Amino acid sequence: MSKRSAVVPMSALGSSNESHMKNVSPALQNSAGSEDIKLKDVVFLSRQFQRSVRLDIDFEDVAALRGYICQGTARSVLETTARHIEESSQRAFTWTGPFGGGKSSLAVALCSLVSNEPAIRQAALETLSLDEEEESYIPRAFSATGDGWLVMPVVGNRSSVVDALVCRLKINFSHACVLIAARARCILFKISSPLAFQT
Repeated sequence: MSKRSAVVPMSALGSSNESHMKNVSPALQNSAGSEDIKLKDVVFLSRQFQRSVRLDIDFEDVAALRGYICQGTARSVLETTARHIEESSQRAFTWTGPFGGGKSSLAVALCSLVSNEPAIRQAALETLSLDEEEESYIPRAFSATGDGWLVMPVVGNRSSVVDALVCRLKINFSHACVLIAARARCILFKISSPLAFQT
């Protein structure tokens, strides 16, 4: 037996009567006569559990929104950010939280909310459970029509911020030097995880 494959002996499944098997996956039901079953044939991992969200890669992908559940704390962060945008001149924000806390997933949802693609905007509204008519700062602060916002996700690395922005402009536009001051609302987000230890 390979070290990578998990095997479930059929005896561990108990009786194979119809009522017992109705909640078992089809792969497991079909193999009821075989001696053992590989776990990979029975268990399916949804995309969001197969790898971490990367803002620069996933921000225009509707599939990245599927399965994301916007928890109350994430919704509160978004609401607070939107309130500051609506009621003050603050335009730079830092979201800080533990590794794996959902910061990048929330950022992907936010970028999708102001996307230039109406289908992506609609998917973000549904994912965040937002109704444009509800009493919330989010639809007002992050409204997008037509071409949407100019979104430039830059993921931290050791290069300079200027180099990272120029690189992102080159990726997004063939005429990179023309489109730097495109929006009246220039909003900057910094998303970070505090390091628990250093190596």
